[in-house]
Amino acid sequence: MSLLAVSSAASRLYESAQTALGIVPEHAESINKELRIERLFVHPIKSCRGTSVQEAHFDEGGLHYDRSWLIIDAKTHKFQTARDLPKMVTISPSMDVAANLLRIEVPNAEEGQGSATIVETPLEPARADVEQMELIKDIELWGTQVDGYAVSAEADAALTTFFGKQVRLVRKGPARRNAGLDDPRGDESAMHFQDFYPLLVATSASLQHVRETLLASVHSSSLLEQPRPRDTNSGQVDASSAATPESQSASGEKVPPGGWDVSSQGSTDAQKEKVTAYKVPNGVRREYWTPEVLAQFEIERFRPNILVGDASAPGSIEKEAGEHGHWQESQGLVPWEEDSWTHIEVFSPTEAKKGLGFGSQVEGKGIGIECCIRCARCLVPSVDPKTGVRDPHIPYLVLQKFRQVQPEMAKIGKPCFGMLSSPCQAQGTLKVGDTIRVTRTTDPAKRTITMTKKK
Repeated sequence: MSLLAVSSAASRLYESAQTALGIVPEHAESINKELRIERLFVHPIKSCRGTSVQEAHFDEGGLHYDRSWLIIDAKTHKFQTARDLPKMVTISPSMDVAANLLRIEVPNAEEGQGSATIVETPLEPARADVEQMELIKDIELWGTQVDGYAVSAEADAALTTFFGKQVRLVRKGPARRNAGLDDPRGDESAMHFQDFYPLLVATSASLQHVRETLLASVHSSSLLEQPRPRDTNSGQVDASSAATPESQSASGEKVPPGGWDVSSQGSTDAQKEKVTAYKVPNGVRREYWTPEVLAQFEIERFRPNILVGDASAPGSIEKEAGEHGHWQESQGLVPWEEDSWTHIEVFSPTEAKKGLGFGSQVEGKGIGIECCIRCARCLVPSVDPKTGVRDPHIPYLVLQKFRQVQPEMAKIGKPCFGMLSSPCQAQGTLKVGDTIRVTRTTDPAKRTITMTKKK
């Protein structure tokens, strides 16, 4: 057994002993909570608009059809994403499973100049059709080569016109593509055209905290009647980039070191989390980023597959005994508690009605999902999904102020939102409303990312 495995086992034994004595680590509080799948999203073409679905089948590579298609440069075969071509997010693929079609709505290159172009391609092409497709084997995706079938000349033409450069649309080829180095499946892992892991799990509580932080930061002058310095022992990362004592907000108010603390007005007692108002540049478009717009800041910008929410009203008494046989009072999701999750189990409502335990009582009895690492974010969340225009400040600059929580990624200025994850089963089905149990957690401060493959 490796030293890492011994250390991990010892840590779990220690935490189990603590819990048995009634000393529950803060990061383990998720284990006794009632959670559910609030929304599901499939993004058929990488970096293009996603689709909210009520249920989704999955295989070892992720949700069916999620990032199964990719736009590449026609000459270099390098993958194209909204990082470089922001208006990709305005392309709308939709799945018609009954007709076995992926319909791709490509906007007119010049806004207001005619209707969109609709291109169709099979969701599941017949084997004979696949054999006639060109297989491109040297597609460059994050420094590795992957394969893909060229979809059609019609799709290539529509996308080339839209981007004003020669591109092609490809569907994932037959070669196995391994997931990231922290996927416990190792060399048996698989994914489609996702960046590094097959699934992205996020929570509605963390989204709400982002909304409130953006609101406090952009409109601090109207929200903060009695500003007070934040707790400098809160563990916030990137304090050095926060406002200086003599800096001022756009309205001329002096900003204390690290910004202001404001209470979370839109959360329940169980969900309250300190909200800090950070200094933002004077150039922030406040006429666009109104309180109403920020209150509805879209989860779609973060492109998750699974959005987790509370299964019951906060403060209600659950009808299940907790991990250690005690009745548990539901506390509701707390922002960023997903940072601690390492394993969750998903159960259908029918299974949940039969009665479920918590924690280790249910591990291996549902659909298992490993939460591998935090998701370090690029600039794509700053791209308006309606217009394809990237904002120079919101939300990325604010996220950098309080969500550079993974040391390896903080070195390059990347904030984190969501957990990159992988399925434990080879196939299955997830549905909105399914019950989620967190069965294993870890101290978020101790999470690491494996950056290079061990020899």
